[in-house]
Amino acid sequence: MKARADPGFLTALIDDGRPLITLTAVALLLSGSFAIFLAARREFLPHDIAYLQMSAEQLCGLAQCRIVRFMFHDRVAFGGTLISIAAGMPRRAGRFRRRRRWRVWRGSDARSESTTSRATLTSSTWRQRLSVLRSSS
Repeated sequence: MKARADPGFLTALIDDGRPLITLTAVALLLSGSFAIFLAARREFLPHDIAYLQMSAEQLCGLAQCRIVRFMFHDRVAFGGTLISIAAGMPRRAGRFRRRRRWRVWRGSDARSESTTSRATLTSSTWRQRLSVLRSSS
């Protein structure tokens, strides 16, 4: 049976995973930007207020507003972390494509070969160690 020449939408979307990684990077970028935006506007989210059971003004009355500043600082740090992760994801996605080409060009799956040799090396090493332990006792 022949393969279809026109791949479906889902197959084209998934392809080798890079479009989905890029989509995740965009979502992280938007989330981090929104977190920084909220911190710049000095706004609490509704679930922040519900959990603390006090408004920002009431919380600012405690400890000379240091708690509120720390909360905003924490939100900016979280947003910056999300943005930095998002910035590195497309670069990593490009590496996936290069590795795949290299494996096809080489004609074998490099990962399976290295795993096999590592497992063989590990089992032979353990056999040698067991034989030394048995001979010494």
